[in-house]
Amino acid sequence: MLGVSEIRQHILTLAGSDDSAKRLALQSLRLHGENEWAAIPLEATHSLVEALKGELLKEAKQPFLRKDVVTILCHI
Repeated sequence: MLGVSEIRQHILTLAGSDDSAKRLALQSLRLHGENEWAAIPLEATHSLVEALKGELLKEAKQPFLRKDVVTILCHI
């Protein structure tokens, strides 16, 4: 089950510069379906959406990261 503390940790990871850690965070977030996202408080979801938006605006060194971001946003 996806929790607020897990989301916060992923947001911090996305704010960092380690691409492999970002990839792992995105892979983890991608596994959660719409029902799990619906149970997360709006504030936490909004913060994550902003972090994901930031990833889309960056020049991606690894294009598949963008695909993962879009997949996660579709689930949210």
